[in-house]
Amino acid sequence: MKIVATSDIHGHLPHIKPCDLFIIGGDIFPKEMDRNAELQENWYFEVFDPWLADLPCRYVLMVPGNHDYYFEKLYQEKRLQNLGNQKLKVLCNNAIKLDGLTIYGTPNTLPPKHNFAFCQDSAGLTETFQRIPSQLDILISHMAPFEIGRLAGVEDGLDVGSPELTDALKTRKIKYVFCGHIHHGNHKKVKWNGMTLYNVARCNNQKEVCYPLLSLEIPTGK
Repeated sequence: MKIVATSDIHGHLPHIKPCDLFIIGGDIFPKEMDRNAELQENWYFEVFDPWLADLPCRYVLMVPGNHDYYFEKLYQEKRLQNLGNQKLKVLCNNAIKLDGLTIYGTPNTLPPKHNFAFCQDSAGLTETFQRIPSQLDILISHMAPFEIGRLAGVEDGLDVGSPELTDALKTRKIKYVFCGHIHHGNHKKVKWNGMTLYNVARCNNQKEVCYPLLSLEIPTGK
């Protein structure tokens, strides 16, 4: 299966090469729409949905991010799948099977200084991440793990990833993990505990396009 993966696009809609699966790891909306679910809803249907329709891929899998307030509103109202384009599936702590691959997505992150979407405290994150299945082909997590290949980067000398996610990964067999959220984290391939992990955030901390899309091909279970 040919895969293109990205995250944290913040309104910058990329051109992608033809692929089977396009993965988006959250934070799709422009930064000027932060905390405004109504503006995000209008932009989604007027800009994002038409862009999705023209993508040269069979499937689009997306997890929401902490800036995606519109998706949190839909999730709370149990309307997250009513998003128009049929090729798009939004994963919010649930799994899907595509061409023999089992794929799970989780949007949740640690709370920063302000109350963003899909944020949980440490106890909540522990419970959420423990629901990740024991075996997966692909995990899509908006949050980056703690102290795994500097995927979450360093601030003030400290790794800012999620220890709760790292603890969950320690006891699971997952072939590929795609994360984002921490824009300045290490974007190179990381091999850890039998897994291949990538931080695929697209933008830098100023929410400007900085990093390339990830393209790779993986075997399916078909």
